Amino acid sequence: MNKFPVFKSLLVAFGFILTLSCDKDYNEVGANIIGDDNFTFDKDVASTVTCYNQFDAAVQSNNLPINMLGVNDVPGFGTTTASFVTQIELASIPTLKTIVDVQKVELTVPYYSTLVSTDSDGNSTYVLDSIYGTKDANDVVTGKINLGIYESNKYLETYDEFLSFKKYYSDESSIFESNLGTIMLNDSIAVSENSQFTFSAAQQTEITVAETEAGAKTTTKVAPRMKLQLNKAFFKEKLFGTSATGKLVSNTIFKEYFRGIYFKVDAISGNNAMAALNFKNGKITINYTEKETATSTKITHKTLVLNFNTNVQGASINTINFFKNTYNNSNLPTGSVPALATTDLFLKGGSGFHSYIDLFGTADENGKIPTKDALGNYVQEIKRIKDKNWIINEANLIFTSSSTSSFNENPNRIYLYDAVNRTPLLDYYSDAFVNSSKPKYSKLTHSGIKYTENGLTKYKIRITNHIKNIINKDSTNVRLGLVVTEDINTVNNLFIKNAPTNKYYNRVPVSSVINPLGTILYGSDPNVEDSKRVKLEIFYTKPN
Repeated sequence: MNKFPVFKSLLVAFGFILTLSCDKDYNEVGANIIGDDNFTFDKDVASTVTCYNQFDAAVQSNNLPINMLGVNDVPGFGTTTASFVTQIELASIPTLKTIVDVQKVELTVPYYSTLVSTDSDGNSTYVLDSIYGTKDANDVVTGKINLGIYESNKYLETYDEFLSFKKYYSDESSIFESNLGTIMLNDSIAVSENSQFTFSAAQQTEITVAETEAGAKTTTKVAPRMKLQLNKAFFKEKLFGTSATGKLVSNTIFKEYFRGIYFKVDAISGNNAMAALNFKNGKITINYTEKETATSTKITHKTLVLNFNTNVQGASINTINFFKNTYNNSNLPTGSVPALATTDLFLKGGSGFHSYIDLFGTADENGKIPTKDALGNYVQEIKRIKDKNWIINEANLIFTSSSTSSFNENPNRIYLYDAVNRTPLLDYYSDAFVNSSKPKYSKLTHSGIKYTENGLTKYKIRITNHIKNIINKDSTNVRLGLVVTEDINTVNNLFIKNAPTNKYYNRVPVSSVINPLGTILYGSDPNVEDSKRVKLEIFYTKPN
């Protein structure tokens, strides 16, 4: 190819323009180029793509970066119920007087929301992010859940018996629910705070009470959040009663004494709602008054805050997200090891399903796909391309959803990764595009973001560098993993419960665990209609 330096320069320039464009319509490479007579631009879709499914009955779900709460129906799969438990910490160590009277106890947890507008009076309008469930005619989630807040009496360990970080799994809610306090703490007469709880996008207010005799109150307008009134008598006894003596002197002692708060969720027939909550900024605020003796006339207003996150003293908070699945599709795979897919690929977040993809052959038990035979000759799949001296311009994996979900109900993005080494592909790392306002839309060239074509929901993942490395540089060919993702920037992995410890398929990306959605994709089986079958498309230039 060195005989054509000018043409090679044009190819490089053209590739650079493609990278900058990040066109969501995915224009075909070379479609509008007048080719040199010595070269041909073309597309190949003949490479072998083989697909596999795996069922993840339970996944590691402690200390996730994002947590879900509520009930969600996932079309094609069934219903998922998400509960949550968290430790709590003292924001500061209190100095307590003899006589204490609790005035108010309020739990708040911010939602993820986007500010739409603010009027001249400071009243703001928001929309909630990452919320799912029963919707009204305006596509606003109006579903309800039965929410109960309880004291958790089971201690959340940081380390296991081997002094490794403790793993808790998504199916262990029963262990904690059998160790709950007997009092439902959110026992307000307002059913919107318990048995008919709704995630609201309304702006909220936060009241701060000055720690003085007058106890002046300051009201601040804040973004949407869960806001629940909790049982005052319980917290008076738990924090200021005789059993609390010596328990509020450090967070280490306090967390052994008050072991956590459990968010118990039950479904309401005909309704469902699930949302991502910013539990790391959650807190319980206790407003109380104190005085020296029963006959003292001087009363001081005080505030004690219990955080759901690490405070300035550096102690750590442990959390677990629990997922209960009720599946209603008899075609769902049930195996805990990768099994050859027939016509469908099943992807579901939380504890659910993920898939594997083999390119140019079949992986061995270690997830390696041979590029050469025992004699050192290239296998036919690789030889076919190398012998034609193609210049690979672009390579994509194309997936089509067969789910009955609408376009909006399908996961926004899927993530393809090196399943053996549990790392992103080279194309992930080489895509430097960052969306500062919407980080989840970063890496647009690598993509995996859903789009529509001929009325079908599709996903395209660009893997040009991955394919070039296999064909041109004899890089190791490995099995690829495929999952739904909540955040393309989160690429670490979590363990699958009871999976073999020495196998590559014993983990799943955390980005899938924190996504409550699912989709069913057409697989690679020859019986699948050609226009819908998963394909590896390679755009190339070849000499005539």
